[in-house]
Amino acid sequence: MQNHHTHAYDNRTQHIRVAGCQKHRSANSCDTALAVNTAAKKTASIKLLGVLVVGLLSMLLLTACTQKEESTHLKAAQSEVGAANGHSQKYLDIITDLKKSSAQVDGDMDINQQFIQAMRNHQQAAVMMAYIELKHGKDADARSIAQRSIDIQQAQMSWMDQWLSFYVPKDSVQSADQFVLSKPSSQHFQSMTKAAQQSSPDQAFILLMQLHQSQMLAMIKQADVLALDAEVQALAEDIYDTQSAQIQQMEAWLNKHQH
Repeated sequence: MQNHHTHAYDNRTQHIRVAGCQKHRSANSCDTALAVNTAAKKTASIKLLGVLVVGLLSMLLLTACTQKEESTHLKAAQSEVGAANGHSQKYLDIITDLKKSSAQVDGDMDINQQFIQAMRNHQQAAVMMAYIELKHGKDADARSIAQRSIDIQQAQMSWMDQWLSFYVPKDSVQSADQFVLSKPSSQHFQSMTKAAQQSSPDQAFILLMQLHQSQMLAMIKQADVLALDAEVQALAEDIYDTQSAQIQQMEAWLNKHQH
């Protein structure tokens, strides 16, 4: 009887052991599967993280390149604006000085002196404008006009300087009160100021010189009816001819470049 129970127990124990072993093997299998699944998830997460990192880096690089490109364009635009402001401000300074010099023509001088001094002030301003064009301008034709203006007007100013140093005023020469064009109108200076603010250095120069030299021609026309000395009258005619030719060149330039 004992042997039977012992055998039954042994059989049950064996069954339990077998079941336990199976359960243990099943648990191990589940653990193994879970471990494999976890590892797979980790691998997938790592891959996904890698993709995200690569994508993020690509976006950052693209953003950096875009920002760099925008910064380059901005600097270029700022440089252009700076250049424009540079030539404009220089022209405005010349206009301011021209206003002062026009107002300071000595009313006690005779008409020959007044004419020469007024012409010299205007010639000096024109030469300074031409040098600004040579510094900032890009158009070959406009630069050629500027250089030609410098060459002609510097030679004329040299003659005027010599004349002023040797001239002896004549008491009989008519009063300076008649020479009103030595002081251009405020409207004329306003037009020059507007021209100076053109963004294109070449266009600003041409428009300014056209206005400036047209004013000089008007002064010379008035001088034709005054009692100028022969040599001063000859200078006036020379200036008129050279300035008229340059104004024609400037008009041709504007017709070609204005749209």
